[in-house]
Amino acid sequence: MKDSIICEGAHIEADLVQNSILGPRTVIKQGALIKNTYVIGNDFYSPPVQNSKIPDKLQIGENCIIDHAIIDKHVCLGKGVQLVNKKKLTHYNSEHVYIRDGIIIVSRGANIPDGFIL
Repeated sequence: MKDSIICEGAHIEADLVQNSILGPRTVIKQGALIKNTYVIGNDFYSPPVQNSKIPDKLQIGENCIIDHAIIDKHVCLGKGVQLVNKKKLTHYNSEHVYIRDGIIIVSRGANIPDGFIL
């Protein structure tokens, strides 16, 4: 943890969290690298029983790399997701992931699959 704010109830196993804010009940798995990012967090932890309206795991998965991003509430990022804007885009639109002025935005309730790279 370097120069970051971690809110109550966060469960962090990440390798690095730098220049970031992690909101309440944020869950980040092992191997993740989070830099220059605001993770808004969750209103609750993942339920023990899967509900079709709530993703199985409200978390940032193992070995994710996130840089210059805003991650809204109740987001599930699969294993190995990379949100780093490799192409240095200033504008991008998809169903749940956007780029505005070079900043990656993941919308509320998004479920990003394993291995997604942007």
